Amino acid sequence: MTVVLTLCIVLIWQLPALVAFTISFNLTQRNFPRRYRLLLWSLRRVTRRRSSQPLTVYAHRIDTRLGDQRHFTTLTHAYEAWTFGHVAIHPDPLTTSLKSLSTQLAQYARHKFHVKQN
Repeated sequence: MTVVLTLCIVLIWQLPALVAFTISFNLTQRNFPRRYRLLLWSLRRVTRRRSSQPLTVYAHRIDTRLGDQRHFTTLTHAYEAWTFGHVAIHPDPLTTSLKSLSTQLAQYARHKFHVKQN
């Protein structure tokens, strides 16, 4: 029982990393907006977004908290371009950003919750 509980806790804290990694598979122009919103929802564990806060400002806050990379900002610009400007997006660079973001999120969770590595 203790092992199951521990596993559940680890999965909850690693949720944003798992979501970013999972949605990077078979990313297409059509499914990108839905997957971005799922990622946005899961990032509440890192820092919450105020309802009045623009997505670009929130993306910058996330990137700063995760180590001054621009992976989430890149994804946010693509999401806004597709959703509001109906500009075509190319999934390949976004997949790379998602995988890099997943790695950053996993490192952030390990650091934040003091998970020791052998």
